[in-house]
Amino acid sequence: MTNSLFRRLFFAALALVAVTLLAVNQTLTANAVDTHVRVQVLAISLAAAGLGLGVAFLVSRSLSMRVSRLKRLAEGLAGATSDQPPVSDSQDDLASLER
Repeated sequence: MTNSLFRRLFFAALALVAVTLLAVNQTLTANAVDTHVRVQVLAISLAAAGLGLGVAFLVSRSLSMRVSRLKRLAEGLAGATSDQPPVSDSQDDLASLER
């Protein structure tokens, strides 16, 4: 379930990036901006969007893995078969929940 949600969000973000790049291209074309400058602006925009999507993917993946681990731990405690010790190096809310 979590993977399909992230997949849908990822494709929605890609669609937003594509629409934004098309709008930027349309605006640059309408304002008679030189083709060389237009290509540079679009390349920089695409690179920034790719970097942002990459960082968002890594952060969401990290969080989903930690939440999945907590879910398994909670299910194990409910069934009294905890085979995973709560181990976390961070000091955030998920780590305090795990302890």
